[in-house]
Amino acid sequence: MRAVVDDRRSGQDAFRAALPEAMRGELDEAAEAALAQATARGREAWPAIRIEEEVWLGHLASRLREGAPLAAQLEAIDAGGLYLAAACLRGVPAAIEAFEREVLPSARRALAGRADAAVVDEILQRVRARLLTEIHGAPRLAIYGGRGPIGGFVRTVAVHLLSDDEAAARPTEDDDALAGLGQVHIAEGACAAGLAQTELAMAICAKSACEPVDAATIEFLHAQALVCAGRPRPQAVPHARRALALYRAQGSAAAEQIAEIEAWLR
Repeated sequence: MRAVVDDRRSGQDAFRAALPEAMRGELDEAAEAALAQATARGREAWPAIRIEEEVWLGHLASRLREGAPLAAQLEAIDAGGLYLAAACLRGVPAAIEAFEREVLPSARRALAGRADAAVVDEILQRVRARLLTEIHGAPRLAIYGGRGPIGGFVRTVAVHLLSDDEAAARPTEDDDALAGLGQVHIAEGACAAGLAQTELAMAICAKSACEPVDAATIEFLHAQALVCAGRPRPQAVPHARRALALYRAQGSAAAEQIAEIEAWLR
């Protein structure tokens, strides 16, 4: 029992140490209750994966941002996604297996309608290397902040890589390249840059009709960028609804995107 208490205390100490200094004064009763719930949500999402409490809570704290109430962030954050990311970044074999089994397939489905199987396989190999290894610098999974499902973050990285390849192969603007604008900035929390790029994509799409699936991607990215940049949510909702209508017209092929937007609109 004492070991459990000590583990919990060391976890709380790690959380406080990794929390932005300006937020430490917000650790009141409500924030501590939200922290306990987030801690539990993370572990319950992946019960077969174990990491030390201080590693988990230190990782969680370092992904929180100044400017929004601590308790509200902890309540909204995707604790399961962050827990899996923390374990993957520690090299926990069960976590990497779960990532490849449960998360990467959604990126494959997102790419399947845009490229042939050989290209998709090559892109996914690069996604895995970029997210989980130090071949290209620090693992990109470290920038995942839990402000959306981890699967959506991985899909964003995959689609961005494909869009970059296609833009390099075809220097002229095309819909696929447009659909990649702003994705990584938004996923990384670079809100102003993401908003500027989605606004550019929206303007270009308005002048030259985009493919419906690309128009839907841009509309939803723009909605996310608006909220990320602190704009009123009612300003973003119409863009998300337009994206939803466009995806629904695609039928079952867009089921994942439909579910993601529906969850965002709730």
